[in-house]
Amino acid sequence: MSWQPEIDELRKREELAKEMGGKENVEKHRSRGKLTVRERIHHLLDKNTFHEKGAIAGKAIYEGNGK
Repeated sequence: MSWQPEIDELRKREELAKEMGGKENVEKHRSRGKLTVRERIHHLLDKNTFHEKGAIAGKAIYEGNGK
């Protein structure tokens, strides 16, 4: 038995979470002079001192194109 399909699904969800709603939403946020949450964390903490947990918590809902 292989867990690869489940692992692949988790990696896909992690990548979607890192997109933070997509480029359009991130640009809208930045156009208001704001940093994204990950950018704020990056500026506040020393490198490699933060490990995000729960990035993929919740229910996955995909659009028809698999995103």
